[in-house]
Parts: sequence; C-alpha cells; structure tokens
Amino acid sequence: MKVSVIGLGYIGLPSAVIMANSGHSVLGIDINDSIVEKTKAGHTHISEPNLEQLLKTTLENGNLRAEKIAEPSDIFIIAVPTPFNALGSEKTADLSFLNSAIKSISPLLRPGNLIIIESTVPIGTTDIISEYITTLRNDLTISNSSEYYSTDIHIAFCPERVLPGNILYELENNNRIVGGSSQQAAKIAKAFYSTFVNGEIDIVGEPKIAEAAKLVENTYRDVNIAFSNELSMLAEQLNLNVWDIIKVANKHPRVNILNPGCGVGGHCIAVDPWFLIASNSEYTGLIRLARETNLRKTEYVIQKILECAKKQTDKEIICLGLTYKKNSDDLRESPSLQIFNRLKEKLGLRVNAYDPNLSSANNKLLGSMDNLDGVNPSNTILILLVDHTEFNKPFDNFHLVIDFTGSLGR
Repeated sequence: MKVSVIGLGYIGLPSAVIMANSGHSVLGIDINDSIVEKTKAGHTHISEPNLEQLLKTTLENGNLRAEKIAEPSDIFIIAVPTPFNALGSEKTADLSFLNSAIKSISPLLRPGNLIIIESTVPIGTTDIISEYITTLRNDLTISNSSEYYSTDIHIAFCPERVLPGNILYELENNNRIVGGSSQQAAKIAKAFYSTFVNGEIDIVGEPKIAEAAKLVENTYRDVNIAFSNELSMLAEQLNLNVWDIIKVANKHPRVNILNPGCGVGGHCIAVDPWFLIASNSEYTGLIRLARETNLRKTEYVIQKILECAKKQTDKEIICLGLTYKKNSDDLRESPSLQIFNRLKEKLGLRVNAYDPNLSSANNKLLGSMDNLDGVNPSNTILILLVDHTEFNKPFDNFHLVIDFTGSLGR
C-alpha cells in the first residue's frame, strides 16, 4: 500500500517507520522544515529507543520518504496535534491542525481511499470531518453503509495507545480499536493494521465509540492520579508519609493506588479529560474535579518550595527533572517545567534545573543546566521533581533534598 502519514510528531514518526518497516511505501509529511530535513537525513527530533536506527533502515531501502507536501496515496493517516484552547475556566479542543491536514489532502482524494484519524479528538469529530470532506470534494461521498459505491471515501478513527520510551514495541504489540464510517471502512482499516500490529484489532462500531474510548482511557488514569495526589497533600497535613500509606494499602488484593507526583503532564492525560468536560459540563463533575486536583497539586508543590526558599534565603535551588515523565525528553504539559518557570519568576537567579534527558539545545532554550558540575552541594537545595533513573541515588553533602517523587524513600 502507498501510505501518507500527516504529522511526524511523537506518534506520526514512529508509526511511519513501523509501517515502512512492514513493507508499505510510506510518505511522511510535516509542515515543519526542520523535522522534514532531519527525517530525510536519518535523524529523529524525538528521543525514542531504536527509532533512529530503524528510520535509517527504512530510508535506505526506499520504503520511507519525508516531504512537506502530500501526494496521492491509498491510505492517509492523520497524526497531527489536537491541543486545547483555554477560554476562561473552559478548555475546548483546537482542531485547526486536523482541519488543515484534511484540507491539504482533499485535492488528492480518489474513490476507494481510506483516511484514518489517529489524533485524539472530541466525540463526534470523525463525523464532522466526514462532512467537511464532502464540502471540499462534492464529487465524493463518505461510505456510511455496508455497501460500496464507486465514489466512496472510507474514513475511520483508530487511536494510538502507546507509552513514550516504548513506542515502537507498543505500536506493534498493543491492542487497537477501529471505528469506521461504515463496516467496509472498518474492515479495510483493520486489514491494514493487521499488516504490522500483533495485538488484537477490534472493530467497535461507529467512530464515536472509539473516540469516546480513547478519552475515557486517559480520563480514568487522570481520576486515579488525582486521588493519589490529593492523598499526598492530606498525608503531609497529617504529618504522615504518603508512600508508607500507599505501600500498605496496596497490599489489599483489590486496591492499587497509583504514585502521586507534581501534577499530571503529557499530551494525553493532561488534555483529554477536557474534551469530555466540554462535551457535557453537567455530567462531568468528577472528571473536572480530578483535573483541578491535579492542577492544584502543581500549585501546592510551588508553594511548598517557596516556603522553604523564604526560610533559607542564602541557598541556591536546583530542580531535578523537567520532563513530564520518567526517563523521557518529552516536555509537553510538564508540571515540572511549569514549577521551574514559576520559581524562576519568583526567585530569579537563585533557581536552576537539571534534566539528564534533555539536549544542550533544549537546556539553552529553557535556561537549565547541562550537568551538575560546579555546583556547591553545601549551599544547594535539591528539588526532586521527576524520578529519572539517574536520580535514584543518595545526594550526599547537599544542604537539603526535597523529594516530590518518593523515589528516594521507596
């Protein structure tokens, strides 16, 4: 199959490489010149184990190319960002990237093409996109029954379920769900994914079901993390160690409390619940409360650090970890980065940061350190914000170490 992947980000680039490695002729498309040029040269703009090596292999054998402009294809995969727009207390999905991607491929569409949306979207978006396509190309129809017509374009929604740091393995081995505009569309999409996915591929019916499932999966995790974050704040007020409480409570056979942190980051768990909230504010009270609790935990951490700094005005402060998750270079919606930026606003040059997973270019951009060389431990307060493997060690001789990850005490 000739496949075009629109968007070469954290999902699009690994997906394009996996598809090319399975034998498809893949064109990766991105509007960012730097990403396209790096991809052509065999260099990745994201840090993911084994991705660069596999990228070079697929470029060398000709199965993968990268360009800024789309070409006619059998299948179009849409993997562009869908951030949220903040409107006061409400946050709604920004679908401008998705709409632009659809508009860019509309002149290339021909009967029998399959469009797969992998970007996380609000419920009902695939149906809206279907209508948008027919306004752009009134000579085409979207398949909406089990029958197949000569002017049909097939459209499906198939969300990714991957963990940064293990994306290549999970793209091939995790289960997938497919919601199609018709049974025919879903079957074609399933047949395509079966060429490189070892996990189960379930046809779940209309796209709305798949769209809802993706949002619910991440919202479920956000709600559970909110409980652990709230528990951590409560435990501190009661002068108790939250990690001891969780360790003991999790010995119950039906209890599995997650680990608290500095909030919730990433482009999924920190974003997707807002799409559900926006769909119906009356029946999403718990979801909103969880989202607000996780945001409040970040503010709580900031205030605790400021209280410490106020008592020890002669000490430097170094934040350890700026990414949103362990052993990753992903900064999207990172609460740790928010904490660092807020502390710099309040405390100025007293504050610095170090993250071993960030490049020198990123450190320069963020104003953080490449290493801890030259730091005077006796005059420094370390703030552990992310439990990178490199930080799981004693920090001897430092004036004070404040651990918000629990990794030092577990």
